[in-house]
Amino acid sequence: MAAFVGYRFTHVEISREVYLPTGHTRIEADQQIIREGMAKLFRGEIAIPMDVKSFPIEAHALEEQQDLRRLLLKWPGGEQSVKVDLRSNPPA
Repeated sequence: MAAFVGYRFTHVEISREVYLPTGHTRIEADQQIIREGMAKLFRGEIAIPMDVKSFPIEAHALEEQQDLRRLLLKWPGGEQSVKVDLRSNPPA
């Protein structure tokens, strides 16, 4: 290939890595970045950034949570009371 495009490399020069295509250089550089990054991750030097966009929500569970919140917000203002049973064995 070298002779076809006009380069004059001997077989010895090519085998001693005198000729290194740019694409190979990029691949090796990318692989080195990946290796270093994974090594840092495994050593605990870096963490994977997490950006949670949403959680799965059950409509029924959300409705119950909203009802509970409304009742809890009424409690400190005296609009709602909490039932307390002082018997030693309250009913189940």
